[in-house]
Amino acid sequence: NSSRFGKYLELKFSTSGVIAGASLSHYLLEKSRVIYQGDDERNYHVFEYFLAGVPDEVIKNYKLDNIEFRCLASHDKIRFGTRSKQWADLMSAARVVGFSNDELTDIMSLLASIVHLADISFEDHPMKEMVLIENRRQLKTLARILQADDDELEDALTKQYLQMRGEVLVKSMRAEQCAGVRDAAAKAIYERNFAWIVSRIDELLRPKEQDLTLSIGILDIFGFEDFRVNSFEQLCINFANENLQFYFNEHIFKLEQLSYEKEGISWKKIEFEDNQACLDLIAKRPVGILHILDDESNFPKGTDESFGQKCVAQHKSHKYFLAPKTKQPVFGVQHYAGGVWYQVEGFLDKNRDTLRDELRELIKSSSSQFISHLLSEAAAAAANPASSANKSAAQTSRRRPTVAALFTESLASLIQTMSLCQPYFVRCIKP
Repeated sequence: NSSRFGKYLELKFSTSGVIAGASLSHYLLEKSRVIYQGDDERNYHVFEYFLAGVPDEVIKNYKLDNIEFRCLASHDKIRFGTRSKQWADLMSAARVVGFSNDELTDIMSLLASIVHLADISFEDHPMKEMVLIENRRQLKTLARILQADDDELEDALTKQYLQMRGEVLVKSMRAEQCAGVRDAAAKAIYERNFAWIVSRIDELLRPKEQDLTLSIGILDIFGFEDFRVNSFEQLCINFANENLQFYFNEHIFKLEQLSYEKEGISWKKIEFEDNQACLDLIAKRPVGILHILDDESNFPKGTDESFGQKCVAQHKSHKYFLAPKTKQPVFGVQHYAGGVWYQVEGFLDKNRDTLRDELRELIKSSSSQFISHLLSEAAAAAANPASSANKSAAQTSRRRPTVAALFTESLASLIQTMSLCQPYFVRCIKP
């Protein structure tokens, strides 16, 4: 699913022109797909490959027989029989790069944990203020895979711990809240696993010589998107494309024409539309759309609706902002490639994307060194590469940085890296 994240591959060359190694980084993995897919969408293909291609003893070991596979859309399940070869190819490629059998087993265990986690369902007790886990067998299997205590795992998924005047109060959550905690955990495990794989590939491909100055960087990133329903992910993706369009304008129009002027070349000046105002609408402090979103995300009583209303109130007269004619939970942005309407539902949750501390600490306490490392600070830095390079105000504050803040920072880091290069552009248009 290469369109669901951006990647930057930098090939390193020796002075004789021989490829000596490479470095790899990634941007904005679409984690929501792990637990929810639209009508015409599929989950990440690796789940299909994994469930179709692993031997029967692995299926039995992880108890993946006779479960619902809620993480997969219904049309994915019928493809199982055709996906076994892709799993074999994937494992072969991983071994060629340098992954060990133990590392591949660790990856499989995390894929299995996500499948089981997504299948766990909750129901409010009809008489008591408590929630019931309907499929406890999978809870126990999940605890075994994560190498954690099953009672502690149940508490982390269903109970809330509140500090009041020096005391800790334990409160049972509602089934809907528990489902949100479950989904956040599945997304976090997938993201950290994905980031670890990318960092491991980067480590394995890294050149032995440290002073290589010749390189070719290849940026493969999501294109402009406008779907029937557009959400937070599409806003981030389109914001990235606005930045790349600005970069394109700078190099193809502004800088190129300046060089013509310096050389005294006679030519007809090419007019183009500068999209800086659209970038400011989305990200300029203090009232850009993403900053309004961060403010609402950090406000305890903030809602998707209040976020949308504040965007409309602040920007309704902006040239590039599209305000709804009636009180609908939507807003629009007139991007360089066209107008896009965004549904505000889910914006705050996707931007917060928080894994509860109790669940985080439980996974960190796993007796598996690999699983424990996934929730460490080092793994967090790998999942958000720019965060370790630049300490922004959002990151040095007590609050955890939002997805929008991390993405904006990683995008700025990418543009800075690209600015040191001589760019060549390949535009891909999907009919």
